[in-house]
Amino acid sequence: MKNSIIVLSTLFAIIGCNKNATFDPLEIKAEINVKNIKYLLENSVSGNEDCNNFFVSLSNSNENNFKYNLLFNLSKNGEINSVTLVDIKDNSKNYKSSTFNPKETFKIKSFSYDSINNNLSYEYEGLVFLPYHKDSILINGYVKNVKINSKECLNVKNELDGSIKFGDGAEANIYTAFSAAVFKSNEYNYSFYTNDGLRFGFNINSPISTLIPGVYNINTSGSLNLTVTFEEYLGVIDKNYYFLYTPKEWRNFKTEGSLEITEQRTSNNTKMTIGRLKLKIYKDNNIFAIIDNGSFFISNNS
Repeated sequence: MKNSIIVLSTLFAIIGCNKNATFDPLEIKAEINVKNIKYLLENSVSGNEDCNNFFVSLSNSNENNFKYNLLFNLSKNGEINSVTLVDIKDNSKNYKSSTFNPKETFKIKSFSYDSINNNLSYEYEGLVFLPYHKDSILINGYVKNVKINSKECLNVKNELDGSIKFGDGAEANIYTAFSAAVFKSNEYNYSFYTNDGLRFGFNINSPISTLIPGVYNINTSGSLNLTVTFEEYLGVIDKNYYFLYTPKEWRNFKTEGSLEITEQRTSNNTKMTIGRLKLKIYKDNNIFAIIDNGSFFISNNS
């Protein structure tokens, strides 16, 4: 009987402690302000690593009646590649950040990645646009300590990197937000789009993977017909075609310089061309900008 009293006393003590216990709430992982409504998300946030990029998703769920999908495509240094917002409640309309100059209308701030714990945090604010309509939405908020899941790098994008020095003394890094490759009969075009409105093009009459290592002068007559173009985005003329490349929306500059192929390599059944770029860019016969240390990578399976 004495032992029973001790057990019951202990049980009541535990129950009493639990009754007064406090539990920490789940951590808020993301905030989004859209159409004058604030949503706080605890569970519907996920992140993945893909080569040199992070993909973060705020997913449609019953949590706080959040009826959107918001997807961020960012570099590992916090550069914006693209942002997509799907409005589930409004016929799943698909809004996107500006294709050619997203950095102007969408800002990523306070970017922080803890590579030891694989946690990512940042603030964001900007416009997303509805393709083929004159419609846009302003969104802002933050992502906090989102766990990034790693996976094998399989889809390496073509990249052009380096720095560009402008004639007024300013200098900027070249960051490739996305690239494109278009192949026609005896015409191979490789394009690199930055996230701040610049476009570089390598144009040649044979696959770049066939060039032997060496230095090639550009814009000169010869069997390769190799040219390197530089264009600056002027801005959309017709908002109904906001996401298409339209030559009249770009300023074309005269260029001269050289392209050096440093290595042709095959890895995992993918041909890769690695090289360097030196370029002088002219506007009205005056030097507009110079690239001394450009480097590029092209996957020839793209």
